[in-house]
Amino acid sequence: MAHARFLSTQALADAELVQAARRGDATSLGVLFYRYRPRLLGLAMSLLGYQAAAEDAVHDTYVTALTHLDDLQDAAAVGGWLHATLRNRCLMERRRAMRRPTANATASLEAIPDERRVEDSIEGTQLREWVWNAIGQLPEGTRAAMLLRYFGSFGSYEEIAGILAIPVGTVRSRLFDGKARLAELLLAAAGVAADDQRSLEEERRAFFFESMQETFKHRRCDAYFEAHAPDLEINWSGKRTTYGREHLQRQIERDFDDGVVMSPQRVLASGNVSVLEGQFRNPVHDPEHCPPALALVMFHDGGQITRMNLYLSPRPPEDRDRD
Repeated sequence: MAHARFLSTQALADAELVQAARRGDATSLGVLFYRYRPRLLGLAMSLLGYQAAAEDAVHDTYVTALTHLDDLQDAAAVGGWLHATLRNRCLMERRRAMRRPTANATASLEAIPDERRVEDSIEGTQLREWVWNAIGQLPEGTRAAMLLRYFGSFGSYEEIAGILAIPVGTVRSRLFDGKARLAELLLAAAGVAADDQRSLEEERRAFFFESMQETFKHRRCDAYFEAHAPDLEINWSGKRTTYGREHLQRQIERDFDDGVVMSPQRVLASGNVSVLEGQFRNPVHDPEHCPPALALVMFHDGGQITRMNLYLSPRPPEDRDRD
């Protein structure tokens, strides 16, 4: 049935495919990707030369299409739009290769419009639901990197590497694999009900927001700690690894004693991976006790959180300069 639908969709004009995709039809967007992929890849290889870099540029173009499809004013011009997007991505990559890799250069590249957060771009559109369904089918390590890169607040390769306690090169390879597989999964995701993903997000968001607020209000929340496996593995910003949920409880109790409050800001969920972003409020007498923010990447198994990566965001340079 899906194959027959794909064949019938191939005959549609670009504008019709764009309109259908905007209504949430994953198959139509998948057909657009399939239709233009050879030309996009040829252009990328003419500009970059390397097969891996060219493939990555095409995959980035697909992600951009997912995020900005509603911004395309002339649906019939989608082919030119995809080519222009790809060309900009390739030129950016060429500039990256010409520059010495410094922290400032990385920050400036991360800030270009094509790297805006996917959540901001597809929130409220009908594409959002099946994008989440497709991401949910990625391996957990790849899924965690994709969530942080395209949906979270910690988007640079270096930050993601710090959060997940893996090398920057591994981050790059996981994102490359994730973008490639996301494009392949779009067709398979067509027609999958979005209710499960929506329920998962709402359930975990409600749990983490309520339990964390309860924890920092009354020192402990049994439901929160019991959601973690007794032998919980915690990677503390790549500096040490502990086993046992009592380490998490003791850290929260110390923060409580010191007058620190952590307020959850965002919860992301896909399959067995959850991401919790929070901000610290330090006591007046010790305003620099904790860094400004943190991210928790949690891996669920058997109804409990069995592994966790805890990342503390470094204080901005301007804060240190005022000291």
